Amino acid sequence: MHVPWPALLLPLFLLFYGAVSFLTAEEGARQSRALNGRFLGRAWAEQMYTKRTMRIQGIIFAALGLIGALVIVVVNIIGALR
Repeated sequence: MHVPWPALLLPLFLLFYGAVSFLTAEEGARQSRALNGRFLGRAWAEQMYTKRTMRIQGIIFAALGLIGALVIVVVNIIGALR
């Protein structure tokens, strides 16, 4: 089985998004609270968008991207060795 190498773009994007989200968690949380506080209520936004939750979100996206990229690379390496 062979997975086209351009398929790595999505997992690498997730990895990049996760890393940026993790590194800019404080500013991202502040902007999310400001934007969503208007629509969903300030108390809910302050509870939902904290630095900690934004960092956890970044870790999850980075992990999913890394797992996806590793799966594609391993499948292609196994396919090439057959």
